[in-house]
Amino acid sequence: MSKLTTLASLMFLSALTGCTGEGLIDQYLENYDFKQQVWTKVDVGVAADLSAMQWQDASTGYIVGDQGTVLKTADGGGTWKASNPAAMAGERLLSVSFVSPTLGFVASKGAVYATQDGGATWTKKPAFPKAVGEEILRARFITAGAGYVAGSKKAYQTLDGGETWTPLALINVRDFDATANLVYAGGGNIYRAMVGTGWDGLLSADQACSECSSWINFITAADGWAVITGRGTLTGSQAFAVLRTKDGGGSWTNLPTQNHEGKPLGPYLRGASFDTLRALRFTDAQNGWMIFGGGLLNTYDGGQTWVPQQQDFVLGSNQFFNKYVMENLHTFGLQDLQAVDGKNAWVVGDKGGVYKFTGAMHPIHHEK
Repeated sequence: MSKLTTLASLMFLSALTGCTGEGLIDQYLENYDFKQQVWTKVDVGVAADLSAMQWQDASTGYIVGDQGTVLKTADGGGTWKASNPAAMAGERLLSVSFVSPTLGFVASKGAVYATQDGGATWTKKPAFPKAVGEEILRARFITAGAGYVAGSKKAYQTLDGGETWTPLALINVRDFDATANLVYAGGGNIYRAMVGTGWDGLLSADQACSECSSWINFITAADGWAVITGRGTLTGSQAFAVLRTKDGGGSWTNLPTQNHEGKPLGPYLRGASFDTLRALRFTDAQNGWMIFGGGLLNTYDGGQTWVPQQQDFVLGSNQFFNKYVMENLHTFGLQDLQAVDGKNAWVVGDKGGVYKFTGAMHPIHHEK
């Protein structure tokens, strides 16, 4: 059984106000209502580092992580059952993709595994054709046959459920997404393809960046977002940019990348690069989340404004804020996020960390 501990999370919105110590706490408590922000710490009964999460439907979800850990819930996250399948013993599992209630795939650094019975048993797929020294970073299956892997050197696709793989001529891919029969890849360009056909770059030649990468999320075939990291035309001095399209990638708008006070996010991002971007998830045209630069951020206006949610992200090592923020979140390495709707989200990370968010996405300001 899961043990739940409900915590009120103080959403810190800026560390650059010129106010220090308890005075900064008092200022925020006076100006903002934090009772709308509620996190629930979920004890899933394991201490392994957790890497990825997927909800199959409102009731059934999966979490995977180190030591071949696979967690499953059948009651919306109220309880979680852990298994350590012998086929994946000792593996660090990085991705999970269920395409039906019974058929699912997970990936470790060096292999892809499949289940046909809802996770009860797993089988290792044929040897993955990775280059010497290459590791799988992320895998995504969108049908029983079509799957995609972002490797540390190349990207790959399979059309036969992981029996055979073909390298893709895409640059620095770190993420895949899909809507219907369209597949998107986030790399030095933003790529799009019909399943089984060739890939098109959606950014112009002067916008694409051989030293950049990107994460993408589409909620419909038309409406999507991308976060690009690295030094390029779009990213500028901040080394990252948030883009939005409303026409399926035909055109992109470079969004402001600011917090609620209109201040650039750049100063808040510590070590922001495509290696520290972990997740980008939108539930609708307004509400979304990302894990980036060691912190958790949410938007309530379609990506125009991003609000830091993690204490360490905003305030570094200032430990006196712990009495107001999520317990020990500054030591909790965030790895993946799944957003259910505009008021509910889950994050997973190191040391068996699982947290559920419920409440208002936007800061509630007290009018004076």
